Amino acid sequence: MRAMSRLARCALVALVMVGCGPSASSSSSPDTSAGGEETAGPESCETLRAQEAETRAAVESCRASTPLPEWALRDDFEWLEEAIGARLDAARRGEEVSTGVVQMQEIAEHVWALLDEVPEAQRDAALLGRVEDGAEALMHPHTAEGRQEALAQVAGALGALRERLEPAPPADACEGPAREAAAAWMAVQAACGEE
Repeated sequence: MRAMSRLARCALVALVMVGCGPSASSSSSPDTSAGGEETAGPESCETLRAQEAETRAAVESCRASTPLPEWALRDDFEWLEEAIGARLDAARRGEEVSTGVVQMQEIAEHVWALLDEVPEAQRDAALLGRVEDGAEALMHPHTAEGRQEALAQVAGALGALRERLEPAPPADACEGPAREAAAAWMAVQAACGEE
């Protein structure tokens, strides 16, 4: 029994020495290899940043050359989103916004024109009614806060309508370049930090 426990202790000591020996010696000796630096030098940071800019440009070029699917109502929705969104953003920032009767009537008329263009096969009476109610709310006299609420109401209804009508985008042909750009950006952040 005693010989057995002595043997077990010797084995344990040997295991500890083997397990701790190399790591202890490596922590006490300095790392002189080029890769041992904690941060990248100025030249390598410039190289990493150049590579990151190159991969980002490749993604932008890919996305610019990938056409969106044709959709007859795209321009109408984009005009309304711009007109309504700009007024809502300005109102939320507390800025003066041109939301007089003329501007509200112009937006309402664009909404009604859009509703006339919705194909018969895609008409949803409840959703179209919600959009129309929003457009009519724009025409009522309001305080500044009331106009903001009316704009938010019609924006929400138009968003739901667009989600229902817009064709699904094609598979992202730029997914590979986008991943490379993300990896390059992370490499710059890890090695060099922000400029």
